[in-house]
Amino acid sequence: MDSSNKTDSSSEKSDQSAAIKSKGAPISEHAQGENRNEDDAVNKNGNNTAESKTINAEMKDADNAASTQQDEKTKEKTTQSQTKGENKDEQKEDVEKVPLKVSHLKPGSIIKGKIFSEDGKFLFEEYHIFNEEELDKLKEDKIENIYYTPITDLVSSTTQNQSLKFMEQFINGIKSGKNANIDDAKKVVDLLVTDVFSQETGIINLIELKNYDDYLYVHSVNVGILSIMLGKKLAFNDLDIRTLGLGSFIHDAGKINTPAELLWKVHGKDDYEQTILSEHPMFGYKILGSSGEIVEDVLNIVVGHHENFDGSGYPARLADKSIGKLVKIVSICNYYDYLVEKTESKESLTPREAVLKISSLSGTMFNPIFVNAFINELSYLLLDEPLYPPGSLVILDTKEIAKIEEVKRYSDLKPLINIMSNHKGKKLQRPILVNLKNDHTRHILKSI
Repeated sequence: MDSSNKTDSSSEKSDQSAAIKSKGAPISEHAQGENRNEDDAVNKNGNNTAESKTINAEMKDADNAASTQQDEKTKEKTTQSQTKGENKDEQKEDVEKVPLKVSHLKPGSIIKGKIFSEDGKFLFEEYHIFNEEELDKLKEDKIENIYYTPITDLVSSTTQNQSLKFMEQFINGIKSGKNANIDDAKKVVDLLVTDVFSQETGIINLIELKNYDDYLYVHSVNVGILSIMLGKKLAFNDLDIRTLGLGSFIHDAGKINTPAELLWKVHGKDDYEQTILSEHPMFGYKILGSSGEIVEDVLNIVVGHHENFDGSGYPARLADKSIGKLVKIVSICNYYDYLVEKTESKESLTPREAVLKISSLSGTMFNPIFVNAFINELSYLLLDEPLYPPGSLVILDTKEIAKIEEVKRYSDLKPLINIMSNHKGKKLQRPILVNLKNDHTRHILKSI
């Protein structure tokens, strides 16, 4: 499929359902059909094998539905991406490896790059969190030094700057009253897809907002970076990746007339603000749809990115089954960037706080399976340390205080803990070791 995202696939275009029509939201039945299987999205907690198979089957169906011409163009682009990937693989041997003494490591130490022995033998994947047994084994094998490959930024500064330039041109074109020049937005998609797929992994380096007047451009590009990366991690096909990318970049096009003081807001403080905010998804849908150049699945992202899992969102109060998988991804990525962005009237959350906030909204604002996917697939690329670092203290919902003993990965929400005090705050003489994965009566409430 080419970057134009022009398609007449039967899987992409369908009649609107009567229920959705009655709510006035131009979201196709494709979104509903997509959702019959999409609750089987990728989740790496170990108990979603069937879900992974279903989403993979769904993506294969989407591929088969595309026309022959689109397939050929998609293959061409995929081949180009694979060639770039192969060139990267050839260069891996030349990547400098940084030495590190094993004696400097302790349980909970994190190495962000791939880890090798002195003779070049692969030992651990990137973002590895060491435990005591692994360190003992290294010492037992008389390995005194390990070597790791440094992790680089996912998106180059050149790509960031060019993306902001194209987004500004795109938004300004709409403001001038002309039909949306979708080519500028497609250029952003091409730039980001190239960077994201040209390396195996990397730190997700979102653009920092320095001038509040640039919020709309910066936010749009950041949401695109997050959405494309999550689509890559979930092994979406080229068609879905580019649809996801284009929809995420232009999702807030309807804010061109929104007052500056409301641009960054998700919810209004009163009825007036909420009315203004609730209008921008539909306004964006109409002005972009009038060009005739943007496919329905992209427009669904524009109009649906504020709809919620429980039906409490806007503009049409659609519930989960009427919201497409790509819309759900952009919704989460949109909210994450909103949380971590500092504006004139809003303080920012840390990436860790933002991820935990999104986790707390699972099952209400966001689809739980896609929340799990976001946390499992992107946490380690966004955070400097795990959600619950070893040695830190937490309060459980039982009012007990516990210390984090061991986590398996950055996204571990159910770590190994030692309960230090009981529900009355009395310190225990002997801490109680609990694996939260096996104890369903206790959950972490918050960090101390």
